[in-house]
Formats: sequence, C-alpha cells, structure tokens
Amino acid sequence: MREGVVTEAELVRKARIIRFLILALLVATGFIGLTNGPCDLPNVETAGQRVVAIAVTVYGVSALAMLYGLWRRKLWTRGASVLWALGVLTAATVAPVAYGDGEVPFGGVFMSAIIVAALVWSVVLYVFRDVTRAVSQQ
Repeated sequence: MREGVVTEAELVRKARIIRFLILALLVATGFIGLTNGPCDLPNVETAGQRVVAIAVTVYGVSALAMLYGLWRRKLWTRGASVLWALGVLTAATVAPVAYGDGEVPFGGVFMSAIIVAALVWSVVLYVFRDVTRAVSQQ
C-alpha cells in the first residue's frame, strides 16, 4: 500500500467513530438539556438566566428528536439539528454573561462561541449529509 493513501476500510472505520461521537454528544446534550433546563427555569433571577434555561431545554428536546430522526432516517432531522444548534449556541454565548459577575471578558465569550459554533456546524453538516443520503436511497 502506498503511503498517504486511505483505504475504504479506514474511511468506514473513521466514519463509524465520527458517528459514535456525534451520537454520544446528542445523548449527553439531550440528558443535560432535559434535566437542567426545566429544573432551572423556576429559579431564574434575570432575563439572561431565563434565556439560558429555555435554550438548554430546547437543545435537550431537539437532541432527542435528532437521535430518533437519525435512527429512523427522517428528513425532518435537519430541522431538529438547526434548532439544536441554535439552542447550544445561545446557551454557550449567553450563559457566561447571565451567570457571570459582570466582569466576563468579551474575548473569552467570543472565542468559546467560535469553538462551539465549529463543533455545532460539523454536527449539523454530518446530519444533513447522513439524512439526505438515507432519504435518497429509499
């Protein structure tokens, strides 16, 4: 085998690892979102904290919807992935300000938002590709 050439078996193995990581991320965000979001909502003190609690609940519900949609290979999973992405990005960017002491550095919030956006974007792209391919093969 030539150096630098990726075999089909290696691609399949990498695809399985990526799929496992994405499913694990969805299980984790679904669990966290459904256990923390609704429990935090009655105890919020500011509008920012209310936004975070709602965003956490949204990404929890949409993560479970995405898991079901990926399992059943449903086209609507793409919409659930966009809703999940909005919930995660909202919670990640608003939470430091809502729960911070007013001295949260803007650069830190901005950089964390970029990192979260890159992760979320890769998951959304994967879901769009996977669901679209599955629906076109039916």
